[in-house]
Amino acid sequence: MGTRRVHQVLVGAARNDAITAMALEIQTELTESFTSNIYCHHPVDASFPEFVQQLTEIGTGSPDDLLIYHLSFGIPEMTEMLLSRPEKLVIAYHNVTPAEYYSELLPEFAEALAYGKSEALLLKKRVSLAIADSEFNAEELESFGYEDVHVVAGGANPQRLLDVGVDVNFMSDLEQHFPNGFILFVSQVLPHKRVDHALEILQLLRTVHRLDIGLVIAGPIRQPAYEFAVQTLREKLQDSHLLLANAVTDEQLATLYRACLCYIGTSEHEGLSVPPLEAMANGAPVVVLGAGAVPETVKTGGIVLPIDTGVIEFAEVVAEVITNSDLRSHLRRAGVARLNEGFSENSAQKFVELVSGITV
Repeated sequence: MGTRRVHQVLVGAARNDAITAMALEIQTELTESFTSNIYCHHPVDASFPEFVQQLTEIGTGSPDDLLIYHLSFGIPEMTEMLLSRPEKLVIAYHNVTPAEYYSELLPEFAEALAYGKSEALLLKKRVSLAIADSEFNAEELESFGYEDVHVVAGGANPQRLLDVGVDVNFMSDLEQHFPNGFILFVSQVLPHKRVDHALEILQLLRTVHRLDIGLVIAGPIRQPAYEFAVQTLREKLQDSHLLLANAVTDEQLATLYRACLCYIGTSEHEGLSVPPLEAMANGAPVVVLGAGAVPETVKTGGIVLPIDTGVIEFAEVVAEVITNSDLRSHLRRAGVARLNEGFSENSAQKFVELVSGITV
């Protein structure tokens, strides 16, 4: 561990959150060369490692040190703090979800999202290095006037579950609940992820295509107000056809990826999108909507549908995948090939190498 301090700053740290997972992967590499912690604005879960601390504990810094700020949400207090610190600033840009998805249901949250783009502009003069985790995100930073933006999906590790065993008891429960199989949706349950479309696709598969299958939604419901909307939609389906798994363990997630008939992604906005990559790594055929960075992320590893694809057309493609064993085998091979092509190197290490190039 070196004497130079290189800390990561997050708005919040949460289990089953992609940005948190990426920061933890980066942290492993940072501690090889620097004194490093992760600091969060929101309260930190007591189950996190000791190096994940409250932002109030960050202490004093110096111009020789670095702060890596993972930007995906805007908070004025965070902006003021970052502008006032003496450390050099690195932006890791994960994109800011368009506020309109939340304006009616969660207006305060929508305001914070809208401010996130303003924050990127306000911090620009302080940034020594800008890193985006996709070309899609890099283009947005460049539209804000950033130059020399590096594209590295730092900390993204789609193969992280390959050494994780299946949960035998969970597998047995799935087989009993869905004797004819299930499709899988993995995501935080948020409005722009369009869980409603996943439910509608299941209805079409069961009623129009006569496929006696179910749907598993694996991911925490972060916004209580949206949970009510999801539960209202759920009432249209029999419980035997849907499992809201909420947050799951790594063993349960690996089990879901390996057991599902098909992974589906219906999100309308994605700055990177890790779950379809994890699905491909674990042998699941993938069908996703080509929103945001999804086309450049998935490429030929799965079926990427045009952004304007409706649920009827989406369901037709999923039905073909489920009933066509040759197509499923092709997609499994394509997924592995895509990961070998684009995610074979240690992205966290590459990220830290860029950061390390900032001179004192």
